[in-house]
Amino acid sequence: MMLRLFLTCTTAIITGYFYNQIKGGTMEVWEPINGVFMATTPFLVNIAWLEKLANLPLIAAVVGGMIGAGFGALAAGRIANRSKRYDSVTEEIRACNLAMLLAQQVFNLALSLKKDAVKPISDAYNKARGEYLDPIIGSVSETQNLQKISPINTPLDELRTVTLERLTLPGSAIRAVLQVVDSVNCLNHVLTIRNELTDKFLHQQFPPGMDFDCMYFGVNKAGSCHTGYMDSMKNMARYTDEALFFSMTLCQMLEEHGVQLRKECKKLARAKVSINRFRLAANIPEGIIPDPKNYAKWFAGYEVHANTKKWWQWAKK
Repeated sequence: MMLRLFLTCTTAIITGYFYNQIKGGTMEVWEPINGVFMATTPFLVNIAWLEKLANLPLIAAVVGGMIGAGFGALAAGRIANRSKRYDSVTEEIRACNLAMLLAQQVFNLALSLKKDAVKPISDAYNKARGEYLDPIIGSVSETQNLQKISPINTPLDELRTVTLERLTLPGSAIRAVLQVVDSVNCLNHVLTIRNELTDKFLHQQFPPGMDFDCMYFGVNKAGSCHTGYMDSMKNMARYTDEALFFSMTLCQMLEEHGVQLRKECKKLARAKVSINRFRLAANIPEGIIPDPKNYAKWFAGYEVHANTKKWWQWAKK
């Protein structure tokens, strides 16, 4: 109760002070008309006192200081946010460059594997199998290559960590990363199976009723058929092409992402920004790089849906 009375008195004193300052210390009273005090209410509120109030030194200093502090805080916050965003973009550019190097290493390993081992061995095998199954020829014209192929040692863990944890990639690029990891793992598994079967061929360890031609070409003999080696040859060629194509696709997507990051970085600050690019060598033999048409279904499996908001919904968050 005492606090309320104190606040009421204080408000009255301050109001009276400002009123006296505005009115110059004089009080205007109504003149009696025929012994009756009357006054008409003005149509518009008189706001001339606001101008006088604003001209007071104390009010001008306080309002000016508040406006200056507000604009200063706004500018400082904008600069801080801009600097923070610049640091974030430059950090992502470094991660994108690292991811590009890792993806290029996967591509180069798959490219060398196909050129030096997979393609020549697969072509010779397919030719020999066709000759063996041909009733006219019925024999193999060339000696088959039972060379073992070592699995490729690619930085899959590093590539997966950088791309999925340190980059803001679109959905298609994330799918490419996962496809590269899956293709390389499957390829190494198939190479291991083929190497085990090759050891059996070299040591002539065949199941009962089987011989070299039966197991090597995967043909039926006396009601029995062993297609392990034939399947390993087909899958070796398949997963090599997948590892090669999707690592190349990932490199192209990382380059596009790096270009977008560099554009944003240049808008934030005038600094030199370098990104890693991907270029195919001109001396790659024909038939080494898989045809993109073979993977049309993979690209069609991911569609980007445009924003379907109406014009009156854009203001809503």
